[in-house]
Amino acid sequence: MAALLSYLHSGCFNLGERRLHARYHFTLASPSHDTLTPLPYANEENEMTTTIGALLILAGLGCFVAFNLLGTTVDAQGFLHEPFALLPLGYLLLFTGMVLSLLPLLRRALAKGEENRP
Repeated sequence: MAALLSYLHSGCFNLGERRLHARYHFTLASPSHDTLTPLPYANEENEMTTTIGALLILAGLGCFVAFNLLGTTVDAQGFLHEPFALLPLGYLLLFTGMVLSLLPLLRRALAKGEENRP
C-alpha cells in the first residue's frame, strides 16, 4: 500500500536507496547485482491516459455546445428554464481531461530529470 501511495504521489517507486520510475521493473538478477528492465505496458498506459483525457475534454466541450443549443426560455409564470447543470459538468469534464492529458507529459519530464541526475 505504501508503494502505491508513493507512486500516486510522485509517479515513482521508492525501493530502499533507489528511486525508480514506474516504467521500470526492479529485479534481483543475482545477490551481487540488480537490473532494471522496462515494462511493456508503460507506453500503453500513457496512451490510454491521454486518450481518456482527450475524450473527457471533448465531452466537456459537448456540454458547453449543448447548453448553447438548448438555450433558455421563460415560461408564462416568469420562471427561467435553462440546462444549468451542463455548465459545472462541462467545467469538471474539461478540467479532469486536461489533468489526465498532462499527466504523461509530467511523468516523462520527471523521468528525464531522473535519468540526467549523476
